[in-house]
Amino acid sequence: MTYVDPSILTTYEAAGTATVGRDVDQNLWDMMCAENLIFNMVSKGTTSQPKFEWEYSQTNNKYITLTSIGTSGIEDSSGSTTKAAGADATEHALLQAGMILKNASRATPIGTTTGIMDELMIVTAVGNAYTDGFDVTRDYAAIASGTGSTAHTAGDKLEILYTPLSEGSLASASPNKYKKVGEASNNVVTFDMKLECSGDQFARGMLIAKDNLQTQYENRMLELRNQIASMILYGVDATGSDSVLRNGSGLAHFMSGGNVDYTSTVLTPTVLNDIFAAIMDDGGSPSDSYAIVGSPYSAQVISAFGEDKVRLTQENLRYGRQVKEFVSDLGFVAPIVAEPMCSKSNLFVINRRKAQLLTFRPFTKWEWGAYTSNPNGDDAYHQRTLGSMGLKLVDPTTAHGMCVKLAWS
Repeated sequence: MTYVDPSILTTYEAAGTATVGRDVDQNLWDMMCAENLIFNMVSKGTTSQPKFEWEYSQTNNKYITLTSIGTSGIEDSSGSTTKAAGADATEHALLQAGMILKNASRATPIGTTTGIMDELMIVTAVGNAYTDGFDVTRDYAAIASGTGSTAHTAGDKLEILYTPLSEGSLASASPNKYKKVGEASNNVVTFDMKLECSGDQFARGMLIAKDNLQTQYENRMLELRNQIASMILYGVDATGSDSVLRNGSGLAHFMSGGNVDYTSTVLTPTVLNDIFAAIMDDGGSPSDSYAIVGSPYSAQVISAFGEDKVRLTQENLRYGRQVKEFVSDLGFVAPIVAEPMCSKSNLFVINRRKAQLLTFRPFTKWEWGAYTSNPNGDDAYHQRTLGSMGLKLVDPTTAHGMCVKLAWS
């Protein structure tokens, strides 16, 4: 008689016989599919509709973009009153007589002494957004004599500093600062995971049947979670319907056209600092909760920032260097999330307070067929897990940022 170690003896309940169980190598799980991190990082919520909508109200733009300047217009460096064309109607609507502006795109020192201060301009009249533009006086309240500042050019951004009012000002003379509430929407994405095994496979004595199925289930759920993580990152246009493949948008789609670095191929501290600076320009605050989500390679690159200049305290008998958080030069603090499902080409800066994964149909598991309470005559065991969820991203083009062309190396 063969001796069986009692510690590995198990009971196959369906057949009532003793079998020898085999341990499943847990290390294989990571080889099959690395567990994602962004799924755990994003907050969770629910929605009652497959297409869900939300409202958002962004801050007013603090810049006026010069679309054109005209002959002898604002490019003239004299101190006289001149006329300049405005930007689009949305920005032009913010202009008000008496408003103080300065160029935020280039240095514009005044006078014969270089660098005393940048030129200030005062708006003297506001005309039609599409024909008259607005009037400004150059070199307003100049503190040094001279011929004026550097020329302004089309495409420059003029920053609104403040608007002093005269005594007895009329409400009718002030522009409406109400920011129209916008609407955004997305669709949920339906995911499923199905397991089938024959009656013979179910009856095998390699593992207890229920343990084998549980192991299969846990492995497949890892894969399913990674599909959800990929949807969060790269979900495409929300063009779903009841009759066609339902799809939903992810971070990359929502953020397009916002605080996106389309040119940098090398991830540097300057690249991250510039993204956070753009977020601050759009009204973001260092007090919000941010996260930097990139590929494991990008996380390694960040850990190498300043390695030749910064010395980190290490525990005795332990060698290595990891940067867990990035602190921007403006005070934004963001943990580094090494997400296996993120491409090496991309890196995302996410305001966690404005990103949420909504569940429409909670994941539900069904069982039918052999060895279940729902037999259908098949000599097989069937199991299916199905659910629907989608990404809600508030202020996608202003509260978040990303890089899209990082080099693979």
